[in-house]
Amino acid sequence: MNHFESHHCGPVTALTVYPPYVVSGAGDGFVKVWSPASRSCVRTLQGHHGSVLTLLAGREEGVVISGSRDGTIKVWDMESFSCRRTLRGHNDDVLSLAIWEGFLFSGAADGGILVWRVDSLTFYQAFQQVEQGVQSLVATQEGQRLLFSGLQGGTVLAWDMPQEASKNGGKGVRKEGGRDGERRGDGEDEGVGGPELVRMEECLSEFVSYQSVSVSEEDFHKEECWRCAKFLTSLLERLGASVKMVSLVEGKSPVVLARFGNQPDKPTVTLYGHYDVVPASERTWKTDPFVMMALNGYLYGRGVTDNKGPIMAMIFALKEMKEQGILKDMNAVLLLEGEEETSSEGFREAVLQNLHWFRGTGLILQANSTWIADDRPCLTYGMRGTIHLEVRVHGPKRNLHSGIDGGAVVEPLNDLVGILATLVDARGMVLVPDFYAEVEEVSQEELELFDAMNLNIDAYKASLGVKGLTCNSGREVLAGRWRQPTLSINQVASSNPTDSYSILPKAAMAKISVRTVPRQNPSRLVDLIRAHLKHEFGKRRSPNDLFVEVKKIGDWWYGDRGAHAFEMAEKAIEEVWHQPPLYVREGGTMPITAFLEDLLKAPALHLPLGQSTDNAHLPNERIRYLNLTNGKEIIKSILRQVGESGRARVGNGGSSVLKEGQVQGNGHGEAHRSLHTEKMGEEPMALPVPQARRAVSVPLSLLPASASGTHAHLTPLQTEPLVTRPTIARSAVSLNEKKGGLDGRERDRIMTKRLPRGRVFESRVENSHTECLRVSDVLHESDFRSRPGQLCTCNGIYINLYQQ
Repeated sequence: MNHFESHHCGPVTALTVYPPYVVSGAGDGFVKVWSPASRSCVRTLQGHHGSVLTLLAGREEGVVISGSRDGTIKVWDMESFSCRRTLRGHNDDVLSLAIWEGFLFSGAADGGILVWRVDSLTFYQAFQQVEQGVQSLVATQEGQRLLFSGLQGGTVLAWDMPQEASKNGGKGVRKEGGRDGERRGDGEDEGVGGPELVRMEECLSEFVSYQSVSVSEEDFHKEECWRCAKFLTSLLERLGASVKMVSLVEGKSPVVLARFGNQPDKPTVTLYGHYDVVPASERTWKTDPFVMMALNGYLYGRGVTDNKGPIMAMIFALKEMKEQGILKDMNAVLLLEGEEETSSEGFREAVLQNLHWFRGTGLILQANSTWIADDRPCLTYGMRGTIHLEVRVHGPKRNLHSGIDGGAVVEPLNDLVGILATLVDARGMVLVPDFYAEVEEVSQEELELFDAMNLNIDAYKASLGVKGLTCNSGREVLAGRWRQPTLSINQVASSNPTDSYSILPKAAMAKISVRTVPRQNPSRLVDLIRAHLKHEFGKRRSPNDLFVEVKKIGDWWYGDRGAHAFEMAEKAIEEVWHQPPLYVREGGTMPITAFLEDLLKAPALHLPLGQSTDNAHLPNERIRYLNLTNGKEIIKSILRQVGESGRARVGNGGSSVLKEGQVQGNGHGEAHRSLHTEKMGEEPMALPVPQARRAVSVPLSLLPASASGTHAHLTPLQTEPLVTRPTIARSAVSLNEKKGGLDGRERDRIMTKRLPRGRVFESRVENSHTECLRVSDVLHESDFRSRPGQLCTCNGIYINLYQQ
């Protein structure tokens, strides 16, 4: 008799087989995945708050489904080993599960049988409740279609099956052909660019057909995001990549990782993209937004330019390089997320948990923007950051009548409008004192770049539908859009629920966005704005209450145009388009760029593929065939140059770029140690601990243990502090190094104060004052969670402690 290495902490109540695994559920609430080959537990799935009573393997769907004493059903994705969805509907123990032709059946101890759609994981109908618990369920596969339920009292009941539904829950039938590696047609037609384009076009067509709308709360769209991610993993596996799906937040789309090559002595490029899209209404489109159409040299469909088309250009660039034998000179990592159009929730954690996949990254390549016009390729070298603020004024306990009480009370909406009017003047200049203090003057070189764009002021005004602008020249307009910080009032609302003229609202609210530029400290700007609003509110001597809350902070990014990476990109663009690119900046924000650049210590390149008239996020989104194919060739040229350079780092300077031949130190006079070695998808690979220009802590679980098996020899990364405080400690320890550690009650006493980016988090453990520096976005209380032996994590980033 053979035993597995691990075991449950309770009776094993359910077993199922999902080849090549055996899956068990037990009274401890855990679902364990076992490998018969190694006789070991390969993964423990947690989430139930009661015993796991039943398990079901859905092989076609790629899931294992568990029912629990807590009344919930969890759907576990067996590729990423994560919970895709929790189904709630039963009021008692879930005892049995069955699956049949697109339907999931669940039986409970209270006699209830519920039916769920498998395609969207949504409730479909309930059978008539019986008086005894439904201990077992089974469906007939042939002949008369019946569902049999075995009851705890010894009775077997037969039920007629529900009417068969379409595979997309009424949203349209998806063709399953083409996902197994076979493509329709022989690739010899249709006229544009030859066989290779046909195959890329067909892949893009299927890619667009997935309605991967991440901002939607509909279950159908959530499942479409998962199906879209699985389409990518299947495609990349067929192309020979090592692939992994990572999902750390239930209900959110997974991150797809794919790596071509695992050669430590070769340079590595990380290519970033996002497969989620914004909503699209057929009423405002000339065609079905999720059926790609070709018209007059353009491809139309949601996501073709943002960002599914560029992702396909990246994938097929790697495919062609591999077929030509060029890819052997380098490694490439694809990092594809599915929540970019929302808040990228779970993305940072996924990257930090899988840092070994990015070993040796010397360049980060993104293609998630468009040209400034339609006739000239561009290179983006800078993006503004963002701060989202909510300003609220609260007054009476309830809404009042303006005729009865108007004139007797100080109205919150009047207070709000009054202080908002002090923020910006008529020409758009921000009136907050010292708002521009950190802004660098525009250089003559950059002004010449702006002049080279020959912006037509009249055409620009016409495109916006405005009569005038805040400035009169092209260079001033571009500087204002890209180079200068701004403050915008995006919304004003009140507690008046109707359009009534007689209601005096008890509260008023405004949404404010600030666009920041390089060298500006977001936390300092938040302090300045808050102080200004408080000062102006105080001048009104109002009895009402003012609240200013930070909702989000996104970092700015600024690339080094003189770096070798930009030289390679410029050369590639000239080779393909036969003209040099325009160097442009973006007024918008992509905080992911700064995060990856800081973490991986590699320069980032933004390579716009589409034209300015591509209608990203708008009806009738499109991309030109020529831009798609030329974009693929540019990506190939950049990657080929990286391989030919033979350097693991392609930058030539700057705070986030290593020079060739340098060894990155850890701030204590020694080089970073290599951590582990791995075959992709198994053990961690060798990885230098990253050092960031902003304070980035690495999870202790990723760091090497000393000979004694502890982390006592490790010290926090030495980075330039964002805030200088005299209380920084003389010695630094982590909680799991503290003598005796912390018990659960001590950990519960830890209180963490949320502050904006760049500020210090102040925590207290008993009487010890502790400090740490934060890394990126503003944290919410819900972002913190305790773990045994550590203080807490913020989006997966472990916080260093400094003890006085």
